[in-house]
Amino acid sequence: MFPDLETLKQQIHLHLLDAYEQSILAAVRPGIQMRLTPVNEDELPLGTSKLGGNPDLPPGFQWKYKDEKPLTFIGQFRLSELAVHEAASVLPPHGMLYYFYEASEQQWIDYQNPEFWQVVFLETEDIPYTRVTHPSHDGGDYSPVEARPAHCIHFTSGLWLPFEHTDAGLPHWASGEVKSDNPSERLDNWTMYRRYNGLLDRRNPEPRHHFFGHPWTLQDDCLWGIVIDKYQIKPNKSYAYAPEQTSFIKAEVYKWQFLFQIDTDKRLDFMWGDCGTLYICIPKESLAARRFEDCVTVAECL
Repeated sequence: MFPDLETLKQQIHLHLLDAYEQSILAAVRPGIQMRLTPVNEDELPLGTSKLGGNPDLPPGFQWKYKDEKPLTFIGQFRLSELAVHEAASVLPPHGMLYYFYEASEQQWIDYQNPEFWQVVFLETEDIPYTRVTHPSHDGGDYSPVEARPAHCIHFTSGLWLPFEHTDAGLPHWASGEVKSDNPSERLDNWTMYRRYNGLLDRRNPEPRHHFFGHPWTLQDDCLWGIVIDKYQIKPNKSYAYAPEQTSFIKAEVYKWQFLFQIDTDKRLDFMWGDCGTLYICIPKESLAARRFEDCVTVAECL
């Protein structure tokens, strides 16, 4: 995450990527970083944004279960705290957003398995919240279900670059393309690839929790994966997609919005598979209509 455009330009120069500055800048997306501070929940006002802990819920809320196990409360987000940031302009200016996830067994989930997560939206923040004690379960052969350590959130605006260097206009590391005719800049594309990764790593320290921007991809692009899974699109024997398949996938990906991601984080006792990440995405049509129940979780790990 880069705090502003000038800082990004300076880092592009320091990483000797000047030849690709315009394409890199064109790939920038604004986002909102979640900076966490451990907190004694008894001192935290009801309805404050937080990860972990016990949720502050409205009267009559029914906790969702997967079989006999309650979903784990991951976090709550007070939308008026997000609304001051440019990237949150597509969100309602007021309300509460809650996220729950099946964090015990962590079975492989896909587009067809919404039973493993829950996103709840409340239109107002002016309700009599109750801090509900997290239901527990011993987990059986898996991790126990219980409240995770509470951390309050400080939201910070920034700029995100795509994880894949080719999405920022750099040639594929294995291609033979050369960007400049200047002999001093005729560097192999593997070097450019490593420089771009250095640019990313410097500004994306773990753990990576954020709204909007670009997702920090561990395997495949999360939106690309949703479309492939939804329509059961299969590559050819060379694991490549035909041009017409690629065109269709890109058109469908455009209909989706990456909303936020929750990373593996020892402070919160969050471990998604092998040091993985949860990506929460929503159809743009559903986002405009405030149908947050249409959100999808994509889980990836190393």
